[in-house]
Amino acid sequence: LVASLELVVVAMVIALVGGLLLGMTGARWKGRWPDWLSSALTAVLVSAPIFWLGLLLQLTVATELDLLPVAGRYDREFRDAVAESGITGLVMLDAILTLNGPLLTSAATHVLLPAFVVAAYPTGLIARLSRASLIETLGEEHVRMARAIGFPARTLMWRCALRPSLGPVLAALALVFGYALGNTFLVENLFDWPGLGSYVADSISSLDAPSRAGATVVVALAYLIANLPVDNIRPIVDPRLRT
Repeated sequence: LVASLELVVVAMVIALVGGLLLGMTGARWKGRWPDWLSSALTAVLVSAPIFWLGLLLQLTVATELDLLPVAGRYDREFRDAVAESGITGLVMLDAILTLNGPLLTSAATHVLLPAFVVAAYPTGLIARLSRASLIETLGEEHVRMARAIGFPARTLMWRCALRPSLGPVLAALALVFGYALGNTFLVENLFDWPGLGSYVADSISSLDAPSRAGATVVVALAYLIANLPVDNIRPIVDPRLRT
């Protein structure tokens, strides 16, 4: 479970940052070529099959360009270091707590490719939601008044429109977190990632019903736990909800 949590958390960070940037680009340049380009990219991210995207990244980024490792959670030479520093089970967090820079670098480079694959669909979804929400917020009265006063477009986007538009994005992020946690088995098998998805795949092949039931309960709890902080964070991000 902790290996899958590490993968999904990194993927959600990538999805949130990438999705917001694509959504802001589409809203800022609505109807122009940056909007068309970001919309096309989000359509590819939402519709691309996970196994195809993973194989493509392995062939190009890992094999041809040799920029990132093909598979695994860390280099084999760090097995003893991981066993000794197993405080939380999250390799990158344990590396930070034990000030192990080489292990942190190895774990970070290994998690990037599978995290990008897991983040593909959430990135496209967040980009679509944030674009629609930003366009709606940019048309509201307080934003039009700030534009009439003479505030530049960048200030309007970052200071007037972004925070009120984050409510739907945060709600979607909580949902895709549970979705990603329960649908990583293809990615984990492809990248040899020892997480919950690989565990479920092995339990299916071995007809282990209790293991499948336990994994289902864990994913259901993940949905519930992910939505609890969102209900408390949304009023902080959007003051209009403090009623």
